[in-house]
Amino acid sequence: MHLIQCGDSDRSVYSSLVEEIKLLLNLRRTSILLTLDAHNIRLAIVLLSLIVWKAEL
Repeated sequence: MHLIQCGDSDRSVYSSLVEEIKLLLNLRRTSILLTLDAHNIRLAIVLLSLIVWKAEL
C-alpha cells in the first residue's frame, strides 16, 4: 500500500479524513444531520483522493 511510504503527517491527515467521512456517513444514516447531502460526501471523497494521490508521488 502506498500510504506506508508517506510521512507521519500525511498518514495523520489521511486518517483524519477517513474518520471525518465515516462520521458524516453515520450522521446521515441516522438522520441526525439532515443537511448533509450527496454533494458533501462527494467533496469529502475528492479531498481524500487528492491526499492519496499526493502520497503516491
